[in-house]
Amino acid sequence: MIRTARFWIVTVGLATTLWTVFPVCPLPAADAAEGENEDLERFIPNHGNTVYECKGLLRPWPAEGPKELWRVEIGWGKSAVVEAGGLAFTATETDDKQWAVCLDPATGATRWKHLLLAKKNRHVAWGPVTSPVIDGDRVYFIPYVIKGKDLWELRCPIVCLKTDGTELWRVDENVWATEASTPLVVGDTLYVAADNPQRVVLAAFDKMTGKLRWSTVAESDKERELGAPSSLTYQVVDGIPQVIVATYGTKEILGVHAGTGQIMWRYPYPAEIVVGLISAPVAVGSRLFVCAGEGKGRNFSACLEMKAVDGKISHREIYRSTELQINRYNTVAIYRNGVFGFGGNDRAGFLHCTDFEDGRLLWKQDGDDWTRDQNLIVVNGLILALTKNGELVMAEANRTGYRELGRFRPGIELGRPQQPTLANGRMYLRGKKAVVCYQIAGPASEQEGKESFAPDQSKLPVAAPEDAIVLFDGKDVNLFLGKDGGEVDWPLEDGALVSTRGSQPANHIVSKLHFRDAEIHVEFMLPPKGSGNSGVYIHGNYEMQVINSFGRENPGMGSAGAIYGFSKPLVNACREPGQWQVYDIRYRAPRRDDNGEIVEKGSITAWLNGQKVQDNATFGEPRSVYHPYRYHTTPYLQDIWKRQKETMTGPVFLQDHQCPSRFRNVWVRPLDDRAFLYGEEEDK
Repeated sequence: MIRTARFWIVTVGLATTLWTVFPVCPLPAADAAEGENEDLERFIPNHGNTVYECKGLLRPWPAEGPKELWRVEIGWGKSAVVEAGGLAFTATETDDKQWAVCLDPATGATRWKHLLLAKKNRHVAWGPVTSPVIDGDRVYFIPYVIKGKDLWELRCPIVCLKTDGTELWRVDENVWATEASTPLVVGDTLYVAADNPQRVVLAAFDKMTGKLRWSTVAESDKERELGAPSSLTYQVVDGIPQVIVATYGTKEILGVHAGTGQIMWRYPYPAEIVVGLISAPVAVGSRLFVCAGEGKGRNFSACLEMKAVDGKISHREIYRSTELQINRYNTVAIYRNGVFGFGGNDRAGFLHCTDFEDGRLLWKQDGDDWTRDQNLIVVNGLILALTKNGELVMAEANRTGYRELGRFRPGIELGRPQQPTLANGRMYLRGKKAVVCYQIAGPASEQEGKESFAPDQSKLPVAAPEDAIVLFDGKDVNLFLGKDGGEVDWPLEDGALVSTRGSQPANHIVSKLHFRDAEIHVEFMLPPKGSGNSGVYIHGNYEMQVINSFGRENPGMGSAGAIYGFSKPLVNACREPGQWQVYDIRYRAPRRDDNGEIVEKGSITAWLNGQKVQDNATFGEPRSVYHPYRYHTTPYLQDIWKRQKETMTGPVFLQDHQCPSRFRNVWVRPLDDRAFLYGEEEDK
């Protein structure tokens, strides 16, 4: 029997543990300041729901508003600001040319500009209107251009840049992007709402090369066809992935299989929409909320229920309105079964909340502040909404009534409002020509509170605390298995396990202990010759690098202390080969919805040899090409991966990379009640 302070694990079974069902919107209470400051790679999430968390959010604001960090005039455009990896990106127009721009998030200084298109945009809004999407060390941009003077013949190129401004590829023939629709990245695929003479409305590309994988044609008797301005939405229903795209000519919303490009269902707009959908569809569980607001007779909102049958998805309409949630530009925020958005017309309107289950009105706030053209997001249970008078309002996101907590005037011309974007405690507002950035949350280090993570690594080996579970103590390897579920075949020498290929490639060993959030302790020694390449794979998804980077001046993704594919180390803390070294890692698993999709990124804070190498670094889906659930995998690992998406729990791997690195004193301290011994747990 293994005892911890939180639960008992019995080696011949598992004591009853508490399991919670993840809610539709897994967010903190409105009076809490939980959550994570994190990067923002796409200005709305792939599922479309503009509900966020931000640790240490200031509430209420001072009378003058939150602290302004900087404001810069960058040029024309409505492209939102996104931020990841210490860099902020947007698109702009200056000198009648459209540019990709990289800004310093701390100062607003321009790091670099890259020419996207040597033409201006004067359609609806001046300058580029599509927001960039960040994916690792790449950023995708779409400038605006048409063929000749025909507004219905778009020729918007798709441009992939490295985060240092180097252009990697562009797609500018046969198929093009449509206007304003933000593309999305899922796995190794880039999806783009499209246009071409053959009536293509959606295209899927290899995100690394730009090679077209497939395209979706919307057949009809209409003269023209192309994707509408609404950003793409990704949804998984009973394991079937779909991309939601709206159209101009056929005036409908399509559910397209994300793997094949096949149209699975079509939902005609229940109103005479002319411009096409602008508000992005929002996927929550198996439901999809859609809306549009163009004027009398051209307004609607609807909630659709998705169902998977025989490998395809079908839909049915649950409810519809022509008066409520008729947002023109705003993408609704769905929080605690309340839908927050706008109604009315382009001169007078209201902010309101409707019930997500049945569409009924819960409350409405009329006044001179609102039209159907405004924009909002929800963060930590608070509405942040831009008024028609150019103010930003903070109010409670509740189901009982409107309660305003503060407002201030940013002092920039907003024009058609772009929604605020949040990243790492900063809020960005994009106006017609300017960007202003505010500090809306305290630094993460100030919010850690009483459980700050600063392990003592001064003397090795480090004794395991009483509530830790020891996986390897120099003698017993019973809590590790081979990647096929059999016995470990790494040799045991002088109290250390030696990484070895053994009978199979990528011969990792896998803990029987599965956990969700935990502190992980691993001591290791690099061999005197070679790179010593190995790793601590948390949940089999996120690798803390074990490799010889001793003496390297500029540590990178291939250095000890890195989270491979996600975050470089803050410092190079690697010791010389032949010395014992130590990792202490605090890990918070990504949170997933009922479809297994990440709704909240995970995070790691890590110490290596007495120095902090990762500070609340965040991550989403695994990126490594050596991901053990795909690369030289086994049925045993596949079963773990399947269940992991349901439970958000998993093991710790010690990696074999054909280098004889040594490991000793491995233990895990679970931080919740989700830990269990895989294969011995009770059915839940």
